[in-house]
Amino acid sequence: MSNEITIRPGNGVLTAFQNLPQLLEVADKLASSTIVPQAYQKQPGNVLIALNTAQRLQVDPLMVMQNLYVVYGNPSWSGQFALALLRNSSRYSKLEYVNLNGTDWRGGLKMRGYRWDGSVEEGPEITPELVSKAGWDKKNGNKWTEMPEQMFRYRAASWFAKSCCPEVLLGLPTVDEVRDEGPREMREARASVVEDAAPAAAATGLGVAAKARKADDGFRLEAEEAAVVDSPIALPQMNAADKVKAALRAAKVKWEVFAKWLAGRSVTVPAAADKEQLVKLCEWLLSGEHDLLEAAAAELNINWE
Repeated sequence: MSNEITIRPGNGVLTAFQNLPQLLEVADKLASSTIVPQAYQKQPGNVLIALNTAQRLQVDPLMVMQNLYVVYGNPSWSGQFALALLRNSSRYSKLEYVNLNGTDWRGGLKMRGYRWDGSVEEGPEITPELVSKAGWDKKNGNKWTEMPEQMFRYRAASWFAKSCCPEVLLGLPTVDEVRDEGPREMREARASVVEDAAPAAAATGLGVAAKARKADDGFRLEAEEAAVVDSPIALPQMNAADKVKAALRAAKVKWEVFAKWLAGRSVTVPAAADKEQLVKLCEWLLSGEHDLLEAAAAELNINWE
């Protein structure tokens, strides 16, 4: 598919904040820029929300500002950015679309994700019957009739994330989902943007509620107060692959030996040249979702501290 967003691993300089004054200074600088989207120009509060969200996702804040919208008062991702976040997740070694009729998307789609440990997860089915029954293709200005294949793919991806890994999108819906559902409140979605920041922000007297109203185009971000984490934010460190390799070097265990050990436990190990997939594998290894690190410490004498 064209017009897809690619998220590169690693942190940019705009996430390297050590304290609240630095964060506020960067927010002011970005708000004074004419390059950022209009909803953030002269709106440092909006920028603070974007910076907080970017820190939680570990992506570039400018990318967040270009893809986070408020529709009917609900923070929402663009469809292509939601798909990019999902593909960048370290939970899966592979993601694929499954055609329900076995030939093409016209019979419906679902997304399937392969975990590093060999298990498989599948999202809900998006069928033409579902689209018609829900009336998504009957709303004025809808994209289901203009670009149906893309909409089937975006919806299959976003519903997969909702059912299998909601944390990847921070619990937020996509713009098209909110528009299809109409102007009803989604307090849970809005709360997820600031939930992590609420305790610290309350302690400093900073507001954590975001006032939002439907703009003329139903598409502008109009938050007037931002939640800010009043605690040190770590500078960019080694990525997950660097940490794993450092532990292996200290234990004098070659990567090839460790890779073979992982493969013997049904873990999918990417080729050494595929650095992006290696980083994702190592992020999963360090995530604590399994007991592999304890087993490696016992069997290969690797110290992960």
